[in-house]
Amino acid sequence: PSGDWTVETKVDGSALNQSYQQGGLLVYTDDANYVKLDVVADSATARRLELRSEVGDVVQDPQPSLGDQTNGVWYLRLTKSGRRH
Repeated sequence: PSGDWTVETKVDGSALNQSYQQGGLLVYTDDANYVKLDVVADSATARRLELRSEVGDVVQDPQPSLGDQTNGVWYLRLTKSGRRH
Protein backbone atom coordinates (compact mmCIF):
# COMPACT_ATOMS: atom_id res chain seq x y z
CA PRO A 1 0.00 0.00 0.00
CA SER A 2 1.11 3.55 -0.62
CA GLY A 3 1.60 6.10 2.14
CA ASP A 4 2.11 5.37 5.81
CA TRP A 5 0.32 2.40 7.32
CA THR A 6 0.16 0.00 10.27
CA VAL A 7 -1.19 -3.56 10.19
CA GLU A 8 -1.74 -5.70 13.28
CA THR A 9 -2.95 -9.20 14.14
CA LYS A 10 -3.26 -11.59 17.04
CA VAL A 11 -1.91 -15.15 16.58
CA ASP A 12 -2.71 -18.05 18.91
CA GLY A 13 0.51 -20.07 18.78
CA SER A 14 -1.12 -23.07 20.47
CA ALA A 15 -3.09 -23.65 17.24
CA LEU A 16 0.18 -24.40 15.38
CA ASN A 17 0.91 -28.08 15.97
CA GLN A 18 2.77 -29.29 12.85
CA SER A 19 6.08 -28.34 11.28
CA TYR A 20 6.02 -25.36 8.90
CA GLN A 21 2.60 -24.08 10.00
CA GLN A 22 2.66 -20.28 10.17
CA GLY A 23 0.39 -17.48 11.25
CA GLY A 24 1.05 -13.76 11.05
CA LEU A 25 1.32 -10.82 8.71
CA LEU A 26 2.35 -10.65 5.07
CA VAL A 27 2.65 -7.42 3.11
CA TYR A 28 2.93 -8.67 -0.45
CA THR A 29 3.59 -6.83 -3.69
CA ASP A 30 4.77 -9.91 -5.62
CA ASP A 31 7.07 -12.92 -5.14
CA ALA A 32 10.09 -10.61 -5.40
CA ASN A 33 8.90 -7.91 -2.97
CA TYR A 34 7.32 -8.69 0.38
CA VAL A 35 7.76 -8.60 4.14
CA LYS A 36 6.37 -11.14 6.60
CA LEU A 37 6.27 -11.26 10.39
CA ASP A 38 4.98 -14.52 11.77
CA VAL A 39 4.95 -17.28 14.33
CA VAL A 40 6.18 -20.51 12.73
CA ALA A 41 6.06 -24.06 14.11
CA ASP A 42 9.23 -26.09 13.78
CA SER A 43 7.52 -29.12 15.37
CA ALA A 44 4.43 -29.92 17.43
CA THR A 45 5.96 -28.12 20.43
CA ALA A 46 8.69 -25.79 19.08
CA ARG A 47 7.73 -22.36 17.76
CA ARG A 48 9.59 -19.19 16.85
CA LEU A 49 8.96 -15.65 15.69
CA GLU A 50 10.52 -14.63 12.39
CA LEU A 51 10.84 -11.56 10.20
CA ARG A 52 11.66 -12.11 6.52
CA SER A 53 11.64 -9.84 3.48
CA GLU A 54 12.74 -9.59 -0.14
CA VAL A 55 13.26 -6.53 -2.31
CA GLY A 56 13.77 -7.13 -6.03
CA ASP A 57 14.26 -10.90 -5.45
CA VAL A 58 17.05 -10.19 -2.92
CA VAL A 59 16.56 -11.58 0.59
CA GLN A 60 17.11 -8.72 3.04
CA ASP A 61 19.36 -9.00 6.08
CA PRO A 62 19.19 -9.25 8.94
CA GLN A 63 16.63 -12.04 9.14
CA PRO A 64 15.89 -12.02 12.87
CA SER A 65 14.29 -15.00 14.51
CA LEU A 66 13.34 -15.49 18.13
CA GLY A 67 13.35 -19.19 18.97
CA ASP A 68 12.03 -21.34 21.77
CA GLN A 69 8.61 -19.73 21.90
CA THR A 70 5.95 -21.70 23.76
CA ASN A 71 2.24 -21.85 23.18
CA GLY A 72 0.49 -18.59 23.66
CA VAL A 73 -1.01 -15.56 22.08
CA TRP A 74 1.20 -13.15 20.14
CA TYR A 75 0.30 -9.63 19.02
CA LEU A 76 2.19 -8.73 15.84
CA ARG A 77 2.49 -5.31 14.20
CA LEU A 78 4.18 -4.01 11.05
CA THR A 79 4.42 -0.27 10.44
CA LYS A 80 5.64 1.63 7.39
CA SER A 81 6.34 5.34 7.67
CA GLY A 82 8.28 7.62 5.37
CA ARG A 83 9.76 6.80 2.00
CA ARG A 84 10.80 3.35 0.89
CA HIS A 85 14.50 3.08 0.04
